[in-house]
Amino acid sequence: MFAAAESGSTKTEWFIDQDAKPINTRGINPFFLQADEISSLLESSELNPYKDRIEKIFFFGPGCSYAEQRMIVLQGLAKYFSNAKSIEVGHDLEAAAKSVYDGQDCIAAILGTGSNSCFYDGGEVSQATPSLAFILGDEGSGNHMGKKLLRAFAYQQLPQDLHRALEAEYSLTVKNIMDHVYHMSEPPNTYLASFMPFIVENKDVPIIQEMIHSSFQAFFKNHISNYKNYKELPIHFVGSIAAVLKDELKTVAESFEAKIGNIIQKPGYILRQRMIEDQNLQA
Repeated sequence: MFAAAESGSTKTEWFIDQDAKPINTRGINPFFLQADEISSLLESSELNPYKDRIEKIFFFGPGCSYAEQRMIVLQGLAKYFSNAKSIEVGHDLEAAAKSVYDGQDCIAAILGTGSNSCFYDGGEVSQATPSLAFILGDEGSGNHMGKKLLRAFAYQQLPQDLHRALEAEYSLTVKNIMDHVYHMSEPPNTYLASFMPFIVENKDVPIIQEMIHSSFQAFFKNHISNYKNYKELPIHFVGSIAAVLKDELKTVAESFEAKIGNIIQKPGYILRQRMIEDQNLQA
């Protein structure tokens, strides 16, 4: 029995062998979780009935492009899946690229809680620019837009009705914003991204429109435009932000003369099928 997991910072989807329905757990990001914390969160999950029967694991998640962070995830998974004979840990960009690849060279991009991009030709992924995570980068992502919204709220830049609505819906104060972001009671990137439903709901309000537009512009400027032939390649997107704001994304892409390809909100189903195909080929 094998498990294929596609993780973001907010949520991980686990596909167990031939089971069609995924099991969801909290997102696993080794920049915010240590090995013991990873195994502990899995201990309280719906994976427990399967844990002793799983022999092979394919895990793709954020922060796993670095050997040290991959080892944190590997150790956490090995502690929980104690009977696993093989555990492969890869970067979430690999999962995104594999899920959108249709045999043609492309740029694969993630726009979810965080953001990232790569060139993919069916072999290894290659990046034009690094992902700098939620403090220095993540342009176009949920936490990047959430940061813009909270900054405008704190600086009293929102229209009064919008300010009051945000305040009421989230019991928001400057103090609890500071507590959540700087005291890290939860990963700050997921906290910032938790305001995306409000942003999407109010996306036609001019100040929110500008936040969305400028965030996507920053993503194209700092990431996509650094691929020399980006105007000739299809750009496929994976993630909830790309899916729920696809019209806004396409508008910004057109301003960069870029061609949007597939937009997939949840790549886990496709990734699972490709893992099954790989298993069948190896059998």
